[in-house]
Amino acid sequence: YRNSDSELWALACRYDDADDHKQVIPFRPDGTVGLPQETHRLPYLLEKLAGASGTLYICEGEKCAAAMNSIGLYCTTSIGGSESAHKTDWAGLSHFGEVVILPDSDGPGERYAATVAAIFARLPGARVLKIARLEGLPEGGDVVDWIRRRIPDWDGFSQIPETVAEGLKETLREEIDSIATPISLAEIKVTGDDWP
Repeated sequence: YRNSDSELWALACRYDDADDHKQVIPFRPDGTVGLPQETHRLPYLLEKLAGASGTLYICEGEKCAAAMNSIGLYCTTSIGGSESAHKTDWAGLSHFGEVVILPDSDGPGERYAATVAAIFARLPGARVLKIARLEGLPEGGDVVDWIRRRIPDWDGFSQIPETVAEGLKETLREEIDSIATPISLAEIKVTGDDWP
């Protein structure tokens, strides 16, 4: 995680064990465990997205965002998991004219999407705000699962080969466009600690 001047703000280090359990531990630039601040956290890849335009995709987790960026789609997330979207300062991405949220296929994913939608609906500027629930995902599935169905030997972390990235980008974008629906404020139900 870097600021818009590309200065390191935090590292999110993921550890997976043999039973496929994950743990993500944040580190400060000096190596201290924990985040530099509890609120006003920076979105993932802010330094790359600050000057970009077009459609911004928002997923839950760095793994998903990195995968989408590796095929050429602008994507970000927030540090700290599904319960921390409201602690992120998303204002640096308010210039995008279209924002599409891709929730994980479970309850926490839906809550994350609702929180992010509520925040973007209240940021200055005009934008189209949509949600796209990818079809055929397992419980808790995400865009990485969608990609792995199409590239079975991909490990979910490595850079996606350029030979397939462009075709995959178009296929994913077409699917998202076909299922994405506009979000209205009336549909957003965020309460308690999730509220920004």
